[in-house]
Amino acid sequence: MKGLLGEAVSASTVSRVCTALSRDVAAFHDRPLSDHHRCVFLDGLAFKVRGASRSRRKVLLCAMGVTLAGRREIIDFRLADSESEATWTKFLDDLYHRGLLGHPLRLIITDGNPGLLAALEVVYPFTPHQRCWFHKMQNVVKKVRKRNQEAVVSGAQRIYEAHRLLLAMGQAVARAGAQGGGVHRERPRDVVGPLPRAPRPSGHPAHDKPH
Repeated sequence: MKGLLGEAVSASTVSRVCTALSRDVAAFHDRPLSDHHRCVFLDGLAFKVRGASRSRRKVLLCAMGVTLAGRREIIDFRLADSESEATWTKFLDDLYHRGLLGHPLRLIITDGNPGLLAALEVVYPFTPHQRCWFHKMQNVVKKVRKRNQEAVVSGAQRIYEAHRLLLAMGQAVARAGAQGGGVHRERPRDVVGPLPRAPRPSGHPAHDKPH
């Protein structure tokens, strides 16, 4: 701690600070949630925790939302051993029962983690879902030859910026045909992946029925 703070800190001081922070974190996790989010981003951040004998892999499950007023906020986070369906379901179910019912929720954005996708089908099965374009663009770069990356990413960006599904599909076909050469042989459908699914009503299967 001396290297970090510039002065020595006693073990008792560290213990008191950690105790106070633990109370604040527990209160944050238990607080009621307002159902006022237009969209929610879900992701798991992996890192290693150093123990007495070895390091262990942990995952921080995170939920960030954009409110109806356009303000970004951290909804909640939880430390977990993995991104399994069970851990994500427990996390999302807790959010739901604390108030995040999803009535004004227009979109949930995630990566392609199968555990998270399965959990969404349990807790928020009727909320529109879209794969995160940051993760999608990373996948694009990995699947094309280096000399074609700039052109393919540019084409994928045009798909992302399209305002309608048919326009997005048209951009995908047009860009694949217009590039010619080696770009169209990258199989753009495999690279870009499926487009977002059509919107569905939001809700929880235990409390709401699809319309």
